[in-house]
Amino acid sequence: MTSSNSTESAPSQPGVTARCSLSPAAGPDGPRQVRAWVRRTVSRLLPGVGASWVSDVVMVLDELVSNALRHGRGCRNVQVTLGEDHIVLQVTDASPAPARLVDTAVRRVSGLRLIEQACTRWGQGAARGGKTVWAELPRG
Repeated sequence: MTSSNSTESAPSQPGVTARCSLSPAAGPDGPRQVRAWVRRTVSRLLPGVGASWVSDVVMVLDELVSNALRHGRGCRNVQVTLGEDHIVLQVTDASPAPARLVDTAVRRVSGLRLIEQACTRWGQGAARGGKTVWAELPRG
C-alpha cells in the first residue's frame, strides 16, 4: 500500500456508483452518529459485504472525525463516495491548518498513522473555511 498526505483534493473518481453525505451533530454525540450512519450507509449500498471490511471503514472514518473534532475546530461534513473498486471517505473541518502525522515517539498512537496503515492512500485539500481530509480504501 502507498500513502499520500498531499494537499490535493480527493482523487478523481471515475466509475462512482454512489455518493452520500452527512452534516453531523455538534457535540459529544457527533462521532457516534457518524459511526452508525456509515455502517448503515455502507451496508445498504453493498449488501452482503464482509463485516470486517465495514469495521475498517468505520474505524477510518471515526479517526478522521475524531481528528476534525480534536484538531480542526469541529466536523462540518462527512462524505462517502463509493467507486467500482474503492471507497473514499472525506471529512471537512473548520481549520485551514494542515493535518499532520505526529511523531510516534511523542504519542503512542496517531490517528493519521492508523489511517495511513489501513488505507491505500490519503490526503487533504483546502475547503471553504477549513480543509477536507480524505482516505481511500479498496472496496471490500
